[in-house]
Amino acid sequence: IDVAKMAMRDHDPRLGITDYLRKHPTDLLVMATEGRTGLARLFNPSVADHISYLTKSHTLMLPKASTGFVDPESGRSALRRVLCALDFEHDQRAALVYLKEWLPALSGGNTVEIVLLHGPETTDLLLPQRAGLSWRRKLYEGEPVEGVIANARELVPELVILSTRGPLGIRGRLRGSPSDRALRDLGVPLLCVPDL
Repeated sequence: IDVAKMAMRDHDPRLGITDYLRKHPTDLLVMATEGRTGLARLFNPSVADHISYLTKSHTLMLPKASTGFVDPESGRSALRRVLCALDFEHDQRAALVYLKEWLPALSGGNTVEIVLLHGPETTDLLLPQRAGLSWRRKLYEGEPVEGVIANARELVPELVILSTRGPLGIRGRLRGSPSDRALRDLGVPLLCVPDL
C-alpha cells in the first residue's frame, strides 16, 4: 500500500475529490462520514455518498461514532461477520468477485462469514468461493434498508455492504439515502459497492 498526501484547492470537496479520483482511479476509497440527520442532511448531503456515486468507487465509509473493525492499538482486524445486501436488479457478479478478493484482505486472517440478504428472485445466484470466506443466504421481504437494519441488529456484523445509490430527490433526502440510514441507525462501517 502506498500513501500520499494531496492538497486540493477546490472550494467544494465533492468536486475536488471527484476530479482527483477520475484522474487517479483507486481500488478502495476510505472516507469518514458524519451520518447527518434532519435539515443538515437536506441542505448539505453526504460528501462520501456523492463521491462514491459519481466516481463509481468502492467506498468504505467509517461513521464518526464507530470504533470500526480494526484495533487502534495493534492494527489487527476483527472482521468476522459481514452483512451484504446488494441490488440484484443489476448484474452483481463483478461486485461479488470484488468482495471475494477484498474481504480476506480486510479480515486479518480471520474466516469471514458473509450473510447475503436477498429476495426470492435471487435464489439461484452462484457465490464465489475462496478459503477464509463462508457464505450464508438469508431471505428477506419488504423494504431493503429496513431489512438490512433489522438483520444487522440481530446478527451484529462488523461491516455492512450495500449497493451505491444515485442522487436523491427532496423526499429521498428527507428520509436519507440507504447508506445514510444504515450508518445512522447501526453505527458500523459501510462498504458501498457500485452497480457497474
